[in-house]
Amino acid sequence: MISVFISCGNKNEEIKELNKINQNHVVLIFEKNDEKLKSLYLSKGKVSYCPFDDYEARYFTPHLTGDTITIKMDKPALYLTHLYKEAETANYLFKKGDTVVFTYKEGVPSVKVKNRVSLKYDTDFSVSFESKKPLGYVEFFVINKKWRTEEEKEKYKKEEALYFSNTVKSLDSLLVKGEISKEVYAAHKANNKYYKINTEKLVFDFEGLIKQEVQYDEFLFLGSYRYFLENYVYYKYGISLLDDIDPFSYDMKAAFDSVYSSQDFSPKCKEFLLTEFFTEMAKTGISTKNDFEKLQETVKNKELIKSLKRDYLLDLEEVRKKSDSVYLMSHDKKIISLNQLLKENEGHVIYIDFWASWCAPCIKNLPESLELKKEYEKQGVKFLYLSIDKNLEEWQKSIRDEKLPYTDCFLAVNYPSSNFYKKMKLNSIPRYMLVNKKGEFINTDAPRYRKDLAKEIEKYLEE
Repeated sequence: MISVFISCGNKNEEIKELNKINQNHVVLIFEKNDEKLKSLYLSKGKVSYCPFDDYEARYFTPHLTGDTITIKMDKPALYLTHLYKEAETANYLFKKGDTVVFTYKEGVPSVKVKNRVSLKYDTDFSVSFESKKPLGYVEFFVINKKWRTEEEKEKYKKEEALYFSNTVKSLDSLLVKGEISKEVYAAHKANNKYYKINTEKLVFDFEGLIKQEVQYDEFLFLGSYRYFLENYVYYKYGISLLDDIDPFSYDMKAAFDSVYSSQDFSPKCKEFLLTEFFTEMAKTGISTKNDFEKLQETVKNKELIKSLKRDYLLDLEEVRKKSDSVYLMSHDKKIISLNQLLKENEGHVIYIDFWASWCAPCIKNLPESLELKKEYEKQGVKFLYLSIDKNLEEWQKSIRDEKLPYTDCFLAVNYPSSNFYKKMKLNSIPRYMLVNKKGEFINTDAPRYRKDLAKEIEKYLEE
């Protein structure tokens, strides 16, 4: 995927040029969007897409001032989901060779395919019907600052059932009228079906499904179908929650083993599920060499296997399990212990920032930390940024995005296995620590804010 900025002056001429070279790509042109999106669902990106005959979604967030994204295509089409407003989504089907322009009015996207004639509701259906969709539980809370009452819950269930029913009726009507193409109709109808099942998962009869429902490789490009497959596993095989308070804390190891042993799924659906559950296990550090070997037996995509091995440091399983010391990986992938690092910097006051790319408070505080570094590194203070990320690529991307100095950044390879983390009770981040010139920890829960932290550093510089 390549991002290119296009000037506003000769937009039509540039679109014509893009159309000429666009036979093996989909080009997405995002016009200026004045409404900055603040959403609970923006952790990965504002836009996601998945090519047909695939199950790996890709995410990105276009620049608000305008952006052009070129996607190289080896599949005939892709399904794209655009998040807008607080939690509304618009879904589109684009074909190889398409040049697509997104314009915005009060944050709501409008789409025009420039290289071919498309039917009206091929691009307008989702936005037209999203406005009629009742607020979900979380969205209702965000807007109203309270959860629904029992009476409001019953009303919501009726509204939601009506929405799903009306969506199907509208799709059927538009197809008969010739106002939506067959392939877009089929994609939206399947998406509606599986989205409905997912919202009803607590009461839905997964046992009563025919076996073919978990063998539709042709629907894997739909996020709703992929999520449906996960829910099928949780409810069909009785996968328990590891935390009663967290409704998403399913036992991923049990889910992985259940799918591996099952004959229910098509080979490709099974491959998706094993990859998904293994990735979740790897993120929390509970995956084993044996699990990875099982995954390798099943997954045909060798590039995917290679990237999992690289991103989750699977070659370092033995190091990840060690508890005797804190083992770190530098930006150039060299392993060093925290003790070695402290020894190398004896004679300096050392500031340690434990953080992660997915930790919003950590990211928010990094600019202050970098200002502090600029102020005190000339006085001999050493700054170390130790990430507890499990994904190498996400860590490296965050270093680039936040403009952190590579030489001061390390990945905590054996977090949380090391006894050090248990001793320090390092269960949450951000967390800041100070080490004196002798290499001794003098404050293992240093102040978070710059002014208070500066006072602490000044105190130990005088020693």
